[in-house]
Amino acid sequence: MTTSGHGKASPKPGGAARSGADVGLRRPQEDPDADVRRALAVELRWLTHEISQPLAAIVSYVRGAQLRLDNRSLKEADLANVLEAIATQAQRAVAIVRGADRQRGS
Repeated sequence: MTTSGHGKASPKPGGAARSGADVGLRRPQEDPDADVRRALAVELRWLTHEISQPLAAIVSYVRGAQLRLDNRSLKEADLANVLEAIATQAQRAVAIVRGADRQRGS
């Protein structure tokens, strides 16, 4: 912009005059990666929820076995069942992670 002899702003040749209010009305340009980050956040929340279930079950089986060991009521056959249940839950967790990995195309 140039100023005329009267101190008023006038547009440059080929350009339009802008007031300070015009500049404030422009929408900020959204980050082009924002949609990707939002999608990843949704996937991460889903994965966190899904993986926490088998992990919580594993902790529960281990704590129960520890209590039974402490009061000497855990028999060998019971221990074998607990270990199998833990292995099953661990395999479930692995399947969840692999499934999420496949969905992402990795």
